Parts: sequence; structure tokens; C-alpha cells
Amino acid sequence: MNLEKEIQKLQDRNTRVELDKAWEISFTRRFLIFGITFLSVFLFVLVSGIYRDVRSAAFSSLIPASAFLLSMLAFPTLRKFWEQWK
Repeated sequence: MNLEKEIQKLQDRNTRVELDKAWEISFTRRFLIFGITFLSVFLFVLVSGIYRDVRSAAFSSLIPASAFLLSMLAFPTLRKFWEQWK
């Protein structure tokens, strides 16, 4: 009886770990972080008054958000190089 409970606990844990891994590498997560980064920078730029027009603020906000997205998309390739080097 106790062994069955332990096996079930391990299976539940494995399911959670698999979901966590899937979330970490998902495009949904990456694009959500892109969107949150863009909105955060955009609001900061608007509130701080760095740019007077919305278009310039939006364009400037794309730079850090795009840099993040490109870095996240490049990580799998960079990891392969690192694994070969190590």
C-alpha cells in the first residue's frame, strides 16, 4: 500500500517536472515575456517623457523586447555549441 503511494507521488512529480520543462522552452512563454517587456518599456518611456509621440516610444520599446526574444531564440543553438565545447 505504501509503495503504491510512493509510486504515485513520483509519477505526479514527474508530470509536474515535465510541464515545467515544457513551459520553460515554449514559444508561448517567450512571446509573453516579449509582450510584457515591450509594454513595460513602452509605459516607462511614455511616463518619463523621453519621447513626445507614441510612435517613437513604441519603436524604442521594440528594441529591448526584440533583443530579449532574439537571445531566447538563439539559446538552443548556443547551448549545442557549449555542449560540444565542454
